[in-house]
Amino acid sequence: MKKSVFIISFLIGPFLASANALDLTPHPVTTKINNLRVNRYFFDDAGKQMGFRIDNNMTVSGRSTLAAFKFDDVRNAEMQVLKSSRSPEALFGEKDLETYRADARALLPASATDVQLDRENSNAIPINSWTSYQFVFSYKVLGLAYRRSVTFLNYNKTEQLVIDVGAPAAVFDLVFLRGYHVINSLSELQATSSGST
Repeated sequence: MKKSVFIISFLIGPFLASANALDLTPHPVTTKINNLRVNRYFFDDAGKQMGFRIDNNMTVSGRSTLAAFKFDDVRNAEMQVLKSSRSPEALFGEKDLETYRADARALLPASATDVQLDRENSNAIPINSWTSYQFVFSYKVLGLAYRRSVTFLNYNKTEQLVIDVGAPAAVFDLVFLRGYHVINSLSELQATSSGST
């Protein structure tokens, strides 16, 4: 279920990869929690290490503008966090929602059929004082049922992220919950963390 280069280019503004911006390249790091060593990852955010956890059946890779998460135990499930070309100043009011709906739909596989917009949620990720808006779709690929959530998240005053989670319909809720735990774990690492070799 690869997405076209056009779609990725459309959503990622080249100016967003500047030195002072959030870099979505995942870096491994080991932290200590209650004297236990815990393996985590972090994104660099203008010198801050924004750590996150993945579960034992996930892997992560990426580059400055996109982090890709794989669910090793669920076939055809995926999550990506990517930079939006939109500014957080474009609020989630009715005036802008049609544009956001079109952007969200553009992330569906090109071969998707029977596309339905199942629901929309305002502030679907209510942590860290973030504002967000989420679209949940159902569709078919080669006759198989899938679901996908696309969430636009205002990460800070200048950057908006897109959190895109897709999976076969039968396991979507579980995959979405696992992806949500990754985003929910995002927090600044303490100075005691050390990079992995």
